[in-house]
Amino acid sequence: MKRIVLFFTIISIIFTTACGTNTATSTDKEQGRFIYEAKEIYSVNGGKGISSTAMGSNGELAVYNYYEKKVYIFDKEGTKAGEIEAGENWDGVLAFDKDNKLYVLLQYLEKNESKENVLLKRQLRIYDVQSNTLKEQSGIVEIKGDSKYLIEEVIDKIEADSKGNIYCLKVNEEVEMLDTKLKNVTTLQGGKFIDIDIDEEDNIIGLCYDAGSEAYIGKVSGGEHKSIWKKSYNNCSI
Repeated sequence: MKRIVLFFTIISIIFTTACGTNTATSTDKEQGRFIYEAKEIYSVNGGKGISSTAMGSNGELAVYNYYEKKVYIFDKEGTKAGEIEAGENWDGVLAFDKDNKLYVLLQYLEKNESKENVLLKRQLRIYDVQSNTLKEQSGIVEIKGDSKYLIEEVIDKIEADSKGNIYCLKVNEEVEMLDTKLKNVTTLQGGKFIDIDIDEEDNIIGLCYDAGSEAYIGKVSGGEHKSIWKKSYNNCSI
């Protein structure tokens, strides 16, 4: 999934520039951020065991290492500035909010003796990365169902809005909005989502495809979750 995310970052830069939906200054800034992120992930830690990354507003990089069950924090110079223990069998998905708090969504698929998935566990932890302190955490939420359903409920990526809610991109390509207690707020309707991001006004930008498998980028309002605009690749000269 990480390769898809990095690919979407490049595509979105080209796409928004070609469609005239972004300024050159903003595009340069986003492109610089992508180059920094890719360089830090693959040079500092070699990519081994990394299941999620996130970048803070001060240039710090958070990396979740699945094998070590830890979150590592690197400063903008690439020096390790801290680490957070996740423990147990958790895998982690990371996101920074606009106040530079780190959201760590932990999840774990529990199997029976036949190696079938029987339970999906989730927990959300919110950290102040400057002091490496836990500010808030939810209880452990358990989701039951058959093996295929539980796999599709696994969350690949999260984005945090200014109200503390998280938008969760799931394996089944739905985007579910959860509060800090991991209670469902809403599920975005429309096409299937390949990748998501949130802008400064809490609007959701999604790389999606519709029932006819046509790929497009759409913008959905953060409040009412209504479509603001939708642009297919056929409408732009890239």
